Amino acid sequence: MLALLTTLAFADCMSGSLTVSPDVGTAVPTRGELVVHAYGTERAQLADLTEADVALRTSDGTVVDVEFVAQHRGSFSDAQLVLRPTADLPQGKVTLLVRGESPTVWHDDAHRPIRWTVNLPPPTVPAWASAPEVTDNERILMGCGPSIWATVRTDVDAPWVDVTLAARGAEPVTGRVAVKDGAIRIGHGMCSGLFELERGTSYTAELTAVAADGSRAKAPSPVRFVAQ
Repeated sequence: MLALLTTLAFADCMSGSLTVSPDVGTAVPTRGELVVHAYGTERAQLADLTEADVALRTSDGTVVDVEFVAQHRGSFSDAQLVLRPTADLPQGKVTLLVRGESPTVWHDDAHRPIRWTVNLPPPTVPAWASAPEVTDNERILMGCGPSIWATVRTDVDAPWVDVTLAARGAEPVTGRVAVKDGAIRIGHGMCSGLFELERGTSYTAELTAVAADGSRAKAPSPVRFVAQ
């Protein structure tokens, strides 16, 4: 069975966990994209998964195959799997299956099945109202190491932004970041995060907004910043 939360869940710096986006219980479209996000030791749970290992079960028991949209391995401690059903899902509940089992995640102070509600109408293609802009850079020293983030204003109606981040001469790293309050954060916390940032290094981030159904819109320009 896929282990989705470690015994260190209540520590300040747990060794690993796995979450999903959209959150458990929220509405998704009939053929929307779903993100499984692994931190730390749980990255191994995603490393060897194939499309044959993952499926979605509808309320009437029908099992729907999935296709992998992307498999992101971050440069710090996190990894992601982005998937979508290969056929339209009927309205009702849909449950994630991994190797035939229904795993759980820690959500609202309890272990809950990874399950969504299919009733969201098809979203519109995202449209950027303005170019993204870096609004804040922070470096906070913490017990296990620094938390380093760049905050980017994203003036677009979409739940996610795909970020492709690179320093000059380095291989780019791609990951999907949730939009919150009109902004995304690029970097990492004390223990977890998709993007390693080196102090004093200049980075360029290419951004692509992603709607719930996978519709995409590239930002009109990249953003550039120097990590603190």
